[in-house]
Amino acid sequence: MWKALSLTLALCLLVGCSAESETDGARCKLPPVWKIGEEEPMKNALGHVTVVAYLQKNSKTLMRPCFSNPYLVTFLTFENQGYVNINYMVVNNRDERSQQLHHLLKERLMNITLYAQDLSQPDVWQAVNVEKDDILVYDRCGRLTYHLSLPYTILSHPHVEEAIRRTYCDGVCGECSIEVKQQLL
Repeated sequence: MWKALSLTLALCLLVGCSAESETDGARCKLPPVWKIGEEEPMKNALGHVTVVAYLQKNSKTLMRPCFSNPYLVTFLTFENQGYVNINYMVVNNRDERSQQLHHLLKERLMNITLYAQDLSQPDVWQAVNVEKDDILVYDRCGRLTYHLSLPYTILSHPHVEEAIRRTYCDGVCGECSIEVKQQLL
């Protein structure tokens, strides 16, 4: 009886989650405009599959394992497999402690662009509607293809990698004019 109940509950959750993600209105739309200083990172990302992680480094202890070396390894895996034009960026939280420890996060991320929010500008996290450890994936036209939250952003699981791969290969949001132009060249 418990097996049947567990299976029924799992199927209900699976169907409910699927329907919600397809009808929430955010998927395949352009992100809100946000700036870091004078730069508009999402505008500069057009033509690339873009992966944006929203991290909060607020203690001197080691960061969560999913955002230390495995973070870099996951992204470098795509490069080693021949996937080109993938843009990775991280937007740090704007709380005081995260800003103070920004340099430590930058050291850990090495080749990934890290943005410290300008406190005189609107909060990027609020504008984009994200929480700590969320990862958003955008196609080459800048349309949101995936918004992943914990536990799906734990990089020892395949969710982030699969979202990037599907965005890169499957045209999740349909044809992109930038992709068509690149194919013609």
